[in-house]
Amino acid sequence: MREDVSYLEAKNLLRERYGQSYRMANAFVEKLAKGPEIKAEDGDALRRFSTLLSSCRNTLKEIGYLNKVENPDTLKAIVGRLPYDL
Repeated sequence: MREDVSYLEAKNLLRERYGQSYRMANAFVEKLAKGPEIKAEDGDALRRFSTLLSSCRNTLKEIGYLNKVENPDTLKAIVGRLPYDL
């Protein structure tokens, strides 16, 4: 499946599930900020997280909520999931 098609399908699914844009934004930010720490040797998890970050950025930008991830506490939580060596 092409990446742009996957993105649109994910966005539509989120819109159906959460309805309003701010709920969609909150769901993305929560998924980024909460979760287990990613280990440096887990390349697959790092790639998935990178894809999630890109999808989140694109979606939040499109719906006008990119500032949701600019909060210092949110950024700290997101970065805290990454391996220390990164």
